[in-house]
Amino acid sequence: MNEVTKLNQARNGVHLTSASAISSSNRTFGLFFASFFAILTALNYRSSSRLNLPILALSVLFAITGLMIPKFLSPLNQAWTKFGLAIHRVVSPITMLIIYYGGITPIGLMMRLAKKSSITKNFDKTARTYWVDRVSRGPSPETMKYPF
Repeated sequence: MNEVTKLNQARNGVHLTSASAISSSNRTFGLFFASFFAILTALNYRSSSRLNLPILALSVLFAITGLMIPKFLSPLNQAWTKFGLAIHRVVSPITMLIIYYGGITPIGLMMRLAKKSSITKNFDKTARTYWVDRVSRGPSPETMKYPF
């Protein structure tokens, strides 16, 4: 599957959750990590007034590799993508569990205790429709015949 097909699938809502998922370009990957290590070096220098040469060397190495020979970063980029997908498989369900049981369930329990319902109509077998007639509060539609 080529990159164009992957991008089109991503735009059309096809979610890929395997190693064939769309990853960043190798150049972008290299420049991102070069920036990350440069910022890490700057923060370390700011706090300790010492230059951390190994981290700075990593920054320069990623920058040069990303700009000159980005294909060398392909294995690292693929490994990073697989690592992200593995984290996604763990973190996403935990996050949804926290949102559901920490937010939605307590609100539902409080509404039951207060005997409140967010549904305005109860089920009625004899009702033809549950349509609610809207009372217009604005100008009549005839006044908007020529709006401009």
